[in-house]
Amino acid sequence: MCLPNNVEAGPSDRVLRVALAHDQKVQTPVLPDQEGNMVVDPKADPYSFDLVQAYSVVRCVVNMYERDLQIDWSWQWDKGTEGGVRTPISINCHAGERMNASYIRSKKLLKFYFFKNNSGQEINLCRSMDIVAHETGHAVMDALKPEMYSVKDGQAGALHEAFADLTAIFATLSHLDLCDNIVANTKGDLRSSTYLSGIGEEFGDALSEGPMPAEEIGDGDEPTHSSTQRGVRNANNSLKASEAGDLYDLAGVFTGYIYDILCDVFEHERNPKMRDDAETLFRVARILRRTLLLALFNTTAKPDFLEVSKAMEHAVNVVVSDDEFDVEYWKERIAKYRVERELGASTEKESVDFGLY
Repeated sequence: MCLPNNVEAGPSDRVLRVALAHDQKVQTPVLPDQEGNMVVDPKADPYSFDLVQAYSVVRCVVNMYERDLQIDWSWQWDKGTEGGVRTPISINCHAGERMNASYIRSKKLLKFYFFKNNSGQEINLCRSMDIVAHETGHAVMDALKPEMYSVKDGQAGALHEAFADLTAIFATLSHLDLCDNIVANTKGDLRSSTYLSGIGEEFGDALSEGPMPAEEIGDGDEPTHSSTQRGVRNANNSLKASEAGDLYDLAGVFTGYIYDILCDVFEHERNPKMRDDAETLFRVARILRRTLLLALFNTTAKPDFLEVSKAMEHAVNVVVSDDEFDVEYWKERIAKYRVERELGASTEKESVDFGLY
């Protein structure tokens, strides 16, 4: 993976750094070679490879949103600082043996744990691109909508979780080669079984073997954006707001809503005579991502699904160029699935600490 950033030992840069002080697997930072590359053999030194892998995923997510927003990235705690001072977020790849991962604002920290499944295989959550992207999504949402960090129930709480899941999907679709792979594997049908819509598949596989011991589950440090209640989730679902059983189901409603729009618009805009399907998927995903971001900027501090959906209908007019795609079709899909997913339904779910795993 080639990153257009000045990466230093750790790896680290201006806004990200791998934290080794409390890493339980490795204490030595990865150093760039004479050409500035960080090349680690995953078989010979898997835990050092984890540092590079996790850093790269977080950096790719940050780069993706920086491009979308055309800003110099800053985290929640850097807002209002003078002179462009940045305090980097820390990434702890091997925080301990628990079945969890979390974003903790007060510690400026992303934590990824490891555990053994019932077959004795060690599962390192920092090795899953979707889990790392998901937790980074929580940190990004906190920078965009800081008032929502303490909201752990209702649609506003579920929106934080949904944005994190969507970040994992959008991160995948920000790579043209992965778009090509998805189109090839699905023959262009995004509603067929694909790794794109699944969130935390490796973790879900471990859960499917049976429950882990209770003492290995959870993060007792403090209230965080983390979750242990659910394993794998899937954006390709049929959940409705009025039927959601808990906060995670409720988050799945909005994740599924965005995925519905992605599938339909991609199918509508496909035109292999004009452009490759992978390029169309890449461009549709970027427009949908930017539409969601613009909508979030134009909603209240703690919006519900309906408010964000209506804001998207206006935002897409700004994001879609008149000569690029069929903006009226986009707006029709945004409105159609708003009704079908019952985004305006009253949904008060039990308060929980939420996040991903």
